[in-house]
Amino acid sequence: MMTVVDNSTDVPTLDQPQPIAVSKRGKSEDHAWLASGSIVTLSGSLVGRALNVGAQIVLARLLGPAEFGLYAIGWALLQVSSLFTPLGLDNGVIHCATSYATEDPKRLGAVVRESLILTLFFGSCIGVLTFAIAPELARHIFGKADLLLVVRLFAVGFPLAAGLKVAAASTTVSQSINYRVYAELLAQPAVNLALIVVFYIIGWRLLGATLATVLSFGGALVLAMWYQEKLFPHVWFHGPIVSKAVASELLRFSAAAWLGAAFVNLIPWVDRLFLGAYADSASVGIYQAAAQASVLFGVVAGALNAVVAPRIAFLYRGSQIDRLEHVYKIVSKWVLFANVPFFLLFFAAPQQVLAVLYGGKYANGAGPLIILSFTRLADALVGPIGTLMIFTARQKVFAVIAGGGLALSIVLNHLLIPRFGPMGAASATACSEAAMLVALLLVVWSTTGFWPYDRRWLKGLFAATVAAGVIFVARPMEVRPPWIGLLTTLALGTTVFACGLVLLGLDEEDREMIRTLKLYLLRYVRAS
Repeated sequence: MMTVVDNSTDVPTLDQPQPIAVSKRGKSEDHAWLASGSIVTLSGSLVGRALNVGAQIVLARLLGPAEFGLYAIGWALLQVSSLFTPLGLDNGVIHCATSYATEDPKRLGAVVRESLILTLFFGSCIGVLTFAIAPELARHIFGKADLLLVVRLFAVGFPLAAGLKVAAASTTVSQSINYRVYAELLAQPAVNLALIVVFYIIGWRLLGATLATVLSFGGALVLAMWYQEKLFPHVWFHGPIVSKAVASELLRFSAAAWLGAAFVNLIPWVDRLFLGAYADSASVGIYQAAAQASVLFGVVAGALNAVVAPRIAFLYRGSQIDRLEHVYKIVSKWVLFANVPFFLLFFAAPQQVLAVLYGGKYANGAGPLIILSFTRLADALVGPIGTLMIFTARQKVFAVIAGGGLALSIVLNHLLIPRFGPMGAASATACSEAAMLVALLLVVWSTTGFWPYDRRWLKGLFAATVAAGVIFVARPMEVRPPWIGLLTTLALGTTVFACGLVLLGLDEEDREMIRTLKLYLLRYVRAS
């Protein structure tokens, strides 16, 4: 049983902590910090995403579209639950603990500890409820009796996935991204892929895949908690287990941030849930492959969001608004530029991408893949705008706009999927996300004056246009075998785009990124 202690006299209010001291080195410091953190996080994200996609590819090939479709529904339920069960505490712990990182370790420990305890408690409640209603979900909502065991096993993973998200986020309060990368981005997908192979060898097909996923979140959570104790020695063995003062202040900030982030991240999963209810398992499996492939766009955005979140909180608490705007512009530009080569590849050769990654049976998902690729590009165009709103005290406005986007997604999926199937699902997601992103961008501009676009974006637009022209004239995607064609297309697009940026002139932050990358590579070579 969770013990709640009213200890408000020992723990001060967290709503308005004392302003923190911010280095006066200014933008040069921000460039160096972003470059270093981005390289570490992006490297981990790329490896982690490759492991995740690898697991999905292995499952798609081993299970076939029908069984893979059942797994996809359970995976979607787990992802949806991980948007709600953390209660927004993955953002709340960063916001509330930032001021105490160097000044008061005990107060910092109380915030970190209670954010995780609250998450595990709420996640367990949702997991138990889902376990109980699994027969209704399997038979009456999705109309698939074989889904019962999958739903129940994934329900066990609800608190583990939510706990991992919060525990990993808390480690970034130290202004170090490494520990989050190790636990959340690397350990979980690596363990998952390894267990999938082991269980399949044993003979556990769909059951083994589901169990492997649940156990991987549990193992990664244990690792993240070990990092917590390493970084913040006062986390688990000082003070009451839960203090009402700390818990109430954490939840007060997190509630709006929780709803906003949950609504935004739920939009890409609504289509799969509606498709699961309206279409057969094979259609869900093919659409899952297209959606999973489009997530490659999210690797860079997710990595840079993880880097910039603690930095935004740090600068906002230090009242460094000019530097905050500068950081937002840099990250927005980097997110878009890093996504351009993938967009060109997916737009030029969608069928080849799906056939090479998942097999020829999944090539019919080319149409949805193109639409979803445009959606991911739109996400890149606005940068970390949700993170910016959450950590600059505009989380309530963010929640309202995100809720409108989710409502629009539900309506459009309900209307379009019965008539157009997977194409309708992709179109519903694209329209709802585009409307939400435009609204967020206009609100940020009107309330803060922040606008991510300046002359530096023109260089990227010109270089991307040239790269697209070269690809469609040279047509490297037609090279055989297909996987060689895809690699050639990606390499050509990346090379032309990068050369265009260099010829047009790199900015200071880009040069800092290159210098930092050289240092990491030199360090790696020396270590080898």
